[in-house]
Amino acid sequence: MMPRSSCLSPIFTILDVVSSSYYGKFFKEHADKQSSEERIVIDPCVSLPRKRAQLQSRKSCQFPFLVPSLRPPTITSTAQEEQLGESPGDACIYFNVVGASTNPNFAQKVNMVRRILEGGFRHSTAQGFSYSVRSQISAFWYQVLIAAVVLILAPLLIFASRHSPVFSSRKLVWVETSIFSGLAGNLEYIQATQVVWQIPSSPKAILFIAHGCHCRATFFWDRSTTCSECIGLPEERSIVARALGKGYAVIAISSTRECWGLQADKTKVLTTLSSWIRDKGLERLPVVALGASSGGFFVSALAMEYKFSALVIMISEGKFKSLQVKENYPSTLFMHMPKDKRRAALIKDAMDMLRGKGIETAEVKCYQLPVTPQLFTKIPGMDTKTSERIYRALRGTSMLDSASFMTKDGRFLNWMTLLKRQQVMPEKSLRKWELHLQELLNLAFGYHEMTSLQADDMFKWFDSHLPKDTF
Repeated sequence: MMPRSSCLSPIFTILDVVSSSYYGKFFKEHADKQSSEERIVIDPCVSLPRKRAQLQSRKSCQFPFLVPSLRPPTITSTAQEEQLGESPGDACIYFNVVGASTNPNFAQKVNMVRRILEGGFRHSTAQGFSYSVRSQISAFWYQVLIAAVVLILAPLLIFASRHSPVFSSRKLVWVETSIFSGLAGNLEYIQATQVVWQIPSSPKAILFIAHGCHCRATFFWDRSTTCSECIGLPEERSIVARALGKGYAVIAISSTRECWGLQADKTKVLTTLSSWIRDKGLERLPVVALGASSGGFFVSALAMEYKFSALVIMISEGKFKSLQVKENYPSTLFMHMPKDKRRAALIKDAMDMLRGKGIETAEVKCYQLPVTPQLFTKIPGMDTKTSERIYRALRGTSMLDSASFMTKDGRFLNWMTLLKRQQVMPEKSLRKWELHLQELLNLAFGYHEMTSLQADDMFKWFDSHLPKDTF
């Protein structure tokens, strides 16, 4: 008959294999304070002693151990922590129940794990746990078990090594690096207007993008032989890469001044957009528009005279207070950061007005993010080590709180001086990436910045409002 802990044997076999490969420091797993996941986590102390903890009178097992989620229907109490054992020569084990519940089944499972572990960490010189498994099954099934262990262990190690950042929304998606390989904008000046564009092999629609204040069309593509002025800011380039991957031809036009103006830009953009579509032979394709901040005001007004299939207005309430919107106005999605409470209230008013006119509208809320060691790898050319150095420099100041969230808007923090003083990178590189770093700090603060992290929602909106014969 198998021992009562046999149900955990595959897990402990994995841990035994892992433990033989390294010693040293481990770091505790932390659940996102906004997450509703429940886990039972057993962590070793920061440093494990040389003498390994003994398990079930068997060979030692040195590990950070994660029992798969035991999810109750409801969460009724906060995290609890109980120290199980701490004596010289033993591993110091902590038992954490994150999101404990009064659900009887959940409590029973927790107590079962607790009893197994409390009874298991004892000193012994007997044979290893993995040997006990071998002694109870045939050679063939042992080989099958080893193969299964490898298949399970590989993705776990890959996942752990990436230290994926924790987000405040389950819908957020980091764009895979491979999607940027085909990102190459074409810079042109049409009637003295700066235009950058790119067309995929089989376009299904056209996306027009209006940038925010102090930005340019060149911010949306990486520098290339066809766009020597492009600088590829993290969020802008991610949006364009996603659009191209979904079959959208993309065109971005620069405003005449720092911000958009109807008198200075409306006629120019209408003429430039129409001539570009005609020259590229794309007249049959529907056109959608994305406007951010000042660009959101501009696009909302431009839609009064240009037939867009759908709009996305980002971090802006649009100019709807002064527009005489009619029933044929395009469906409009608002993507905004609710930390900006004043703007959130204005967006609600705009949505109410549009609905009152029978126009379809919706919103996507974008929340703050913790600054992580990997955040700055979103910058093209930024390696992981440099990103980690930037994180450590910020982490040692009051710019980040205990959970690594920004304490203030990055626009009002002297982070540039800090990074220069800490010499996290050559000053030439720091100047090159200043706008990129600023954007990611603004994104993390979650008050007013372009974001690509909810791009799935954006393109679902666009796709759902394209003419049916487009697909």
